Amino acid sequence: MSLLIFIGIACPVILLFRCFQSYQAKKEVGDILLKGYRKGVYDVIISFLNFVTFFTIFEYGWQYSFMLFLLITAALEYISRAYLGESGLKINGKFIEKDQILRYRVVEGSLNEVEFIIAGKDDVRVTFTKKTYSGGLETVLHQFLYN
Repeated sequence: MSLLIFIGIACPVILLFRCFQSYQAKKEVGDILLKGYRKGVYDVIISFLNFVTFFTIFEYGWQYSFMLFLLITAALEYISRAYLGESGLKINGKFIEKDQILRYRVVEGSLNEVEFIIAGKDDVRVTFTKKTYSGGLETVLHQFLYN
């Protein structure tokens, strides 16, 4: 039982730290060109911890556990957001400088899913849902990468 309590306390602390990292990375991006999301393994791990936290706290009162569950879910949504800005790309709380992005390609069969090829890292797929500048997705991406 003490392991469950430890996980129930550690999960929100880790989540708070990741939210802070995500906020810092979003500030580094600069003016935002495109907004979207990327789901990954990190979300699965945190969702599991979220589930464990929910049932750990549930023993001490359902009102608090439900509120904590909603807060953690909102934090996960905030962390999983992706932003393409003038200075680089923010993905899952990490900032990738513009210089590290080698190229991009729009995923075949999709209008808004883009795969970025990043120096020294695995390829990253992002689904963009909003753009803040006029022009098509390809136009905004081309201007971002080659200007």
